[in-house]
Amino acid sequence: MMNILQCLLAAASIAVSGNEVYGDRFAKNAPEAYLKNPGKQLKFEKDAVNGNTIVSDMSFAMKEVPVKPRTKYRLSFAASRSGGTSFESELMDTMTLFQHRGSKYPALRLRFADASGKTVPHDNPVLTIYSAEPEKYTCLFYTPSGAENFSALFEVPRGIALKLADLRLEEEKTEKTLNINGDFALGLYNYSGIASANDETLRLLRNEQGKICFFTGFYAYTTRCPIDPGKKYTLALTGTGYYRNRVDSFLLFWKDSDWKKPLLKTDLPRLSKGNKGHIAYQFTAPQDARWVSLWIYHATISEIRLSREE
Repeated sequence: MMNILQCLLAAASIAVSGNEVYGDRFAKNAPEAYLKNPGKQLKFEKDAVNGNTIVSDMSFAMKEVPVKPRTKYRLSFAASRSGGTSFESELMDTMTLFQHRGSKYPALRLRFADASGKTVPHDNPVLTIYSAEPEKYTCLFYTPSGAENFSALFEVPRGIALKLADLRLEEEKTEKTLNINGDFALGLYNYSGIASANDETLRLLRNEQGKICFFTGFYAYTTRCPIDPGKKYTLALTGTGYYRNRVDSFLLFWKDSDWKKPLLKTDLPRLSKGNKGHIAYQFTAPQDARWVSLWIYHATISEIRLSREE
């Protein structure tokens, strides 16, 4: 039997312009104006601060809107959840927050489709909506190659109710780096910019100075960001390792149309006491490369900055 999200994904929808779905604070006060398949479980409540608020105890999906491929976007909203266990009791289960496996909290998932409506794969993480109090959430992401339409999916576990307000989607123009959330400033539980990991010990944490850093566990890799063949780039990496104070990391270049196999691998210098926890690596994007992702082994990273040399 298909679950609610599978039904939502299978349902046909007509793409509408972004400002008709995102950015008007649900002023139309009608679920059918914003949602793919509005059901009786959805209702609107007035919010003096954020305008109309969607309230739902079941999963739902926003209508599709057109987007540009290989473009960085910012999706933001205000939300809170009611019901479920206290957030503090789940803090040690970091993979629950990062990958939403068996999570007791609502979560945002991103869906992209091509012109025919076929789903386009991507490597952006799930964003967990953990707070019982109203809070602002931000998700930064790149649209994959071939993406022409976008939809935000909100998963709501049984026994939980989600309140959602002030949903906005806009091109991201404030970040100065090509990569996403490279200084981890989006918050202690926001994994924007981190694609995956194979170690359940990964987590965002604060160092002695109070700055948010990323502990990779055995290894983790960043979400891919677009590059152009023949252009020059600089990757600046700051952090420490926990095996003889060493970080083993390398770059993977990806073809524009290939989301599974790397085009080639380039090893980086090791981050060690000798270079005082910082490396700057310059490279020229190889022929046919369209995406780059950084894999990091055995490290606590305080900053990742990928920039294009003009």
